[in-house]
Amino acid sequence: MRVFSKFIWAALLLPLFWACGDIDQPPIIAQTPSSITSPPSEIMVTTENGEEVVVFNVSPADFGTNMEVTYIIQMDRPGNSFANAADLGSSTSTSIEVKKDDINGMAISRGITPGESGPMEFRVRAVPSRTLSALNGESVTINVSTTVSFNPDVPLTLEELVGNGTKAWRLRPSAGSWGVGGFRGDLGFFPGATTNLASVRPCAFNDLYIFGQDGTFEYDNQGDFWAEGWMSVPGEGCQPESILDGTPSEPFNSGVHSFTLIPGGPGVLPQLAVTGTGAFIGFPRAFNGGEIPEGGSPTERTITYTVTAYDPATQQLTLSLRTADPFDDFDGVFWTFVLVPDELAGEVGGENPAAFTLNDLVGSGTQAWQLKPAAGAFGVGPAPGSDAFFPNGGDISGDRPCLFNDLFIFSEGGVYEYDAQGDVYAEDYMGLTGGGCQPEANLAGTVGAAWASGTHEFSFEPASGSDRAKITVTGTGAFIALPKAFNGGEYDAGPPREDESVTYDVLDFNPDTKELTLVIDISTDGGVWWTFVLVPAE
Repeated sequence: MRVFSKFIWAALLLPLFWACGDIDQPPIIAQTPSSITSPPSEIMVTTENGEEVVVFNVSPADFGTNMEVTYIIQMDRPGNSFANAADLGSSTSTSIEVKKDDINGMAISRGITPGESGPMEFRVRAVPSRTLSALNGESVTINVSTTVSFNPDVPLTLEELVGNGTKAWRLRPSAGSWGVGGFRGDLGFFPGATTNLASVRPCAFNDLYIFGQDGTFEYDNQGDFWAEGWMSVPGEGCQPESILDGTPSEPFNSGVHSFTLIPGGPGVLPQLAVTGTGAFIGFPRAFNGGEIPEGGSPTERTITYTVTAYDPATQQLTLSLRTADPFDDFDGVFWTFVLVPDELAGEVGGENPAAFTLNDLVGSGTQAWQLKPAAGAFGVGPAPGSDAFFPNGGDISGDRPCLFNDLFIFSEGGVYEYDAQGDVYAEDYMGLTGGGCQPEANLAGTVGAAWASGTHEFSFEPASGSDRAKITVTGTGAFIALPKAFNGGEYDAGPPREDESVTYDVLDFNPDTKELTLVIDISTDGGVWWTFVLVPAE
């Protein structure tokens, strides 16, 4: 009887459990991704039509509820599952315009040889305005015909790289030419931006990297090399080339390999790739995404270096290589190498490759300077010359025209004048609200009044040995480029201290372009530096 009673109770409760289960289940909302409708079969880019746009029409995505959706056109090489997707353009409408120049540069950076054509996969990614996951549409394959282009900010061409047929390059024998850090262009991990390794490692700075018109890349260590423990060679430091024989590092010996230059395009940095067993530039251990382990031997591989800067006037070529993904507060691990043509290396050698003098500062009696309107001219980072903290490679001259028109005027007799030219870039510490460009007159009566245009004093200390040249401005409110920065700190709020002196180090000076790079350490441990690049005012 008890068994039967339990059976009756189970039969009565079972429907209730099912009902509860039905109530707890959330409703299923069907979601439909967007897709590219009527895609073109081919996109042809020429030197004449780069400013033209390709219009991608897409179907609306359905997230099961009304909301604003942003549609992003993405592109990647076939078979890569959009692991390296390039965002070409976006819109909240179902019609997205993309410039052909942008398609050209991104297609080249993803493997299409400049001037040739190849397939690329395109898709639309629908991103909702609410906390729902984005939807990726089905990919379509479109043939892209590219054109040979170049990045106007980094104008490295094959002709510049190989010269009249063959051109030899070597590391620039000065500070900032070789090192590793947590951001692109940063040498904060080792050895720091101010350390010149050329005299410590002469066998590395005499190495030649030779590029030929026919695509050959030759490495010539000139009989010696910088040995390290991971290479499994007897001894460290400068060693004869012959001790590489019979070791796992033997492929790093002098040899001939091949190279490819991808010139890039507007907004796309050029890339320089070397291919072969033991092929490298700057540091044999480093390759894309990693480093050779201790006792390891190089394999047949292609190492691709990003060309972050090239100055046709000085022919200084800066390469960057990331060997590790982002971690902690760093963008990854980045190696930096600055090369110059072999015949010019002697002109930039020494601890102070381009000595900056008082005459350079004051010109014929009075010289006005202003910030260079370009990326890298105004920023802060973990090392001198770095803007990794802000703006991290961005060109802010268009956003802050009232900052980039400021004049910093040096005259014989130690007279220093600051001329804001009628407007200032307002920040809270100055006692100004609203931010952005404001009339200079707004400073009157505020805690930042002393930072307005005015005349002060300056002194100049030339470089000596490994000590940089220094410019010191003195006076209440005297500064160069940024009012709040002083040696060892920043003002949280004005007013500035009376008759304060602020000293700036001369990090670099280019006698050809007259670009003057100043740095100031605002930390107590050398970990935060502002960098300003000045040029003579026109």
